[in-house]
Amino acid sequence: MTKIKVIQVQDECIGCGACESTSPKLFEMRETKAHLKNSHKIKWKGKDAFITETDLINDAKEAVDVCPVTCIHIE
Repeated sequence: MTKIKVIQVQDECIGCGACESTSPKLFEMRETKAHLKNSHKIKWKGKDAFITETDLINDAKEAVDVCPVTCIHIE
């Protein structure tokens, strides 16, 4: 199965919950921000971010599409 890397720049998240609504297997709301499940912290393009590897490609693409601040990325 193909895996992709999903990256979420936490500081850019506004906590709207759109990612969790469309991709609850990948995201969950905690307090005022969405969190990428099963992730670990990294530096990504000079910013603090979280990364995980997943085979949930369609879920990840939906989360990218619905995020109003484009803080979710796929590599």
